[in-house]
Amino acid sequence: MSDNTVNTNLYQASSDTQTTSANRMNPPTQVAGTPFHDNRPSLHIALVTETWLPDINGVASSVYQIMRELKSMGHRITLIRPKQSDEVEQHTLTTGLNTAAVTTDLQVPSLPIPYYPHLRMGLPCYRFLTKQLRKLRPDIVHIVTEGPLGLAALIAGKQQSIKVSSGYHTAFHDFSRYFGWKVVSVPLLAYMKRFHNHCNATCIPSQTTQHQLAEFGFKHLYQVGRGVDTARYAPSKRSQALRQSWGVGEGTTVLMCVSRVSPEKGMDTVIKSFKALQLQQLHRHVKLVIVGDGPYKEALVKRHANDTSIIFAGFKTGEALASYYASADAFVFASQVETFGNVVTEAMASGLPIFAYHDAAAALLVDDSCGKTVPLGQEQRFVEMISELPKQQQLDQMRLAARHKVAAFSWQKPAQEMLTMFYEVLSIQTNPLTTSPVTPAILPSQSIIQHPRADSTIALTPESVHPTVAVATKKQPRYSHSPQNSHSTQNSHSTQNSHSTQNSHLTQRPAESAAFFSKT
Repeated sequence: MSDNTVNTNLYQASSDTQTTSANRMNPPTQVAGTPFHDNRPSLHIALVTETWLPDINGVASSVYQIMRELKSMGHRITLIRPKQSDEVEQHTLTTGLNTAAVTTDLQVPSLPIPYYPHLRMGLPCYRFLTKQLRKLRPDIVHIVTEGPLGLAALIAGKQQSIKVSSGYHTAFHDFSRYFGWKVVSVPLLAYMKRFHNHCNATCIPSQTTQHQLAEFGFKHLYQVGRGVDTARYAPSKRSQALRQSWGVGEGTTVLMCVSRVSPEKGMDTVIKSFKALQLQQLHRHVKLVIVGDGPYKEALVKRHANDTSIIFAGFKTGEALASYYASADAFVFASQVETFGNVVTEAMASGLPIFAYHDAAAALLVDDSCGKTVPLGQEQRFVEMISELPKQQQLDQMRLAARHKVAAFSWQKPAQEMLTMFYEVLSIQTNPLTTSPVTPAILPSQSIIQHPRADSTIALTPESVHPTVAVATKKQPRYSHSPQNSHSTQNSHSTQNSHSTQNSHLTQRPAESAAFFSKT
């Protein structure tokens, strides 16, 4: 089986590969929720990620929602991801999970991630990526994760003269210390900086992250916010039956924590704070419900096995998760390693006041009307904050304010922000939007291309990277434009799109790969 074999038993091959340049220049577009017309060209985006739904984490959820919005606007999404277990892949196929978000689904071989065996990381598969990028000629490659697959995609994209953007979603330099990796945190940060600085743009979710990374020397940063599904996460999902299953009476206050159960998420601080609340407010009936799974869960369950006031609910998703959120009375979140923290916006949409560290989403959204925050690193103040939890009547008032705060937080805005980043990187003039009722774009069917084997020839060390390349025909730029700063509004001379396949056959690794590992 060749590298680009199409598995027709899963999805019929997409017909959009035959789309003409003329059709792509003026597609019908629509953003979910609010129709509008935008005369900028539609894009073909190659999305490279180690994590994707049904993985339950903020990265997978955020990227999925943004890509769904972009596809609804008429843009074409080619997904490149690790192959998951047969059970997960069957679930994805049965539910049609990818239909709303991607056009084509390419899978590469994968291995389990340490500490999280249910998650997979993709093998580099450099030759496969190069072949696919040369064949598909996407307008831009967007890399979500910085692992071996992401690095191979970065090198392959640069070699093919395709613009590359990235997303910074995980503060590896922060949480590495929780796993005994403190000794590698400095070289890890250096790698992350080099990785992202070799991209044409890096999107980050908050000003806090932007300032932090800028101090570290990260360049070409674009803020792309987050949204929340206010239809799914809503106070109306509150369930008295669920509360009764927790052993909760009318006068009981339920604290909720939704998180990966891992040391870096501050789970010990959450439980310590809850215990302080019980001691401080002796006559108050309180429960703590912890939703999530992770490497630290088994140890916590054993430690608190005899404490009926703490409930470990395990992994929840979809409507079940929405019901859990809405059935609580307050949300407690002690993580200090978030780039955004989607659970905060989900909890607020569900009508929960937030009690957290002043960081990421909590720093952006939480004020005295809908919760409280304390400075990062001040655990004792965090414990005191929870021990002084407001009375139920005040919490009920905060619930309304929390919901109101995120009522307008749809995924439309972050999708537009990411799209603007793409256009600026490609030097396509950013035109103002004019509201106009339009017909939704007719979206092509999906295809899955499954890579049958690993590419064992890629080497991720300086010694094995060869800067010499065979003579190749230089790819013509898609859009002619005047050179200018990547952070300014672009004034292009034309927007003529070229999608011809490059007739080059590089036999050795590109010069860009050597440049990546060279010291700057």
